[in-house]
Amino acid sequence: MAQITYQDKSAVNVNSDVADVNKVNATDMNEIKSVVNTNATALDNLTTQVNNKNILTIKLNSNYTIAQTNTLYQITGWAVDEQIGTGLSLSNDKIVIGSGISKIKVSYSAKCQGINTTRTFVYLTYNNTAISQEMATYGSANQQMTVGLTPRLMSVNENDTFGLSCYGVQNVIIVGASSTYVPTILTIEAE
Repeated sequence: MAQITYQDKSAVNVNSDVADVNKVNATDMNEIKSVVNTNATALDNLTTQVNNKNILTIKLNSNYTIAQTNTLYQITGWAVDEQIGTGLSLSNDKIVIGSGISKIKVSYSAKCQGINTTRTFVYLTYNNTAISQEMATYGSANQQMTVGLTPRLMSVNENDTFGLSCYGVQNVIIVGASSTYVPTILTIEAE
């Protein structure tokens, strides 16, 4: 943001007949300049911080159905939902960490739909290894549950990947985008 660049003012025509409250003095102009320039610098710093932020939220584009009981599956069918910055990307159904990023905050929300009284496990995967597990337990057929990971701070390297996997009974559904439901999402935030 532009700053005030004139030199500080000094009083040259002082009229002591007029009270200070009724006139603008050199000290007043210098104070205004100082405050405006301090705020301009603060705004520039804030803009830089915002511009350096990277956030990527991916959503499951359609329902994902577990094909076989007791098998761990990588959930596929993701699409970019919202993105700020270019330091994170979606590739092969995983979020990929870009260069210059060393810390991230990761979270997810997965909506699961059971077919009977069963359980479904949803895993956050880091470089193809499950690092967290959340479980949905259904009391009846077609019951839906949402499981998730509260934001977690992690150290990362360039080209590290994050995704979601699931494990459960055949035909259990991980709910994707539709007009009725909030889809399953995965979000990573980095600076």
